Amino acid sequence: MFSPGEKVKRALEESGFSGRYTVLNARFINSLGGCERHDYNAPLSPEMQERLIDAVLEKMAECEKESDAPAVVYSDDIRFLKEAEKRGFRICDTNGIGHMSNPEAGERTYLMTFANIYIMSRAERIYSIRELEGFPKNSLYKTQYPRYAAILGDVPFIKVEGPEKKTEKT
Repeated sequence: MFSPGEKVKRALEESGFSGRYTVLNARFINSLGGCERHDYNAPLSPEMQERLIDAVLEKMAECEKESDAPAVVYSDDIRFLKEAEKRGFRICDTNGIGHMSNPEAGERTYLMTFANIYIMSRAERIYSIRELEGFPKNSLYKTQYPRYAAILGDVPFIKVEGPEKKTEKT
């Protein structure tokens, strides 16, 4: 059904992901500040931003323990991804992070949006961290992007909302 062209094949090769892996995903939009213009939420205070980063990474570590495949972290926030990498997580390629609806997004963003959903679809399972206790409801964006990747790959999609983890059929 799908056969990637040369440009997409190069982007997939650059990602370096092969074999078995689990995807851990969190979207922040503007919670951590410094993101593209968006009306979804205002940046949290610096103290709350640090708490949110720590809480998401703790939740991701929990999810990683449940999986017998190595984890790869996907996010829309480069600051978060760099912190995840410092703490030993394997992260997605940060070159091209952005949202397709941003009028300033370039060709690399469009290419990586496509390549990343394809890479995510090949995971053994996908966790989407969507809400955490002790934080405003819109601190994390309830994106459908990882869910669509799970549907494409027919892999388990696990929504993490507060202390709950709910597997959705894809």
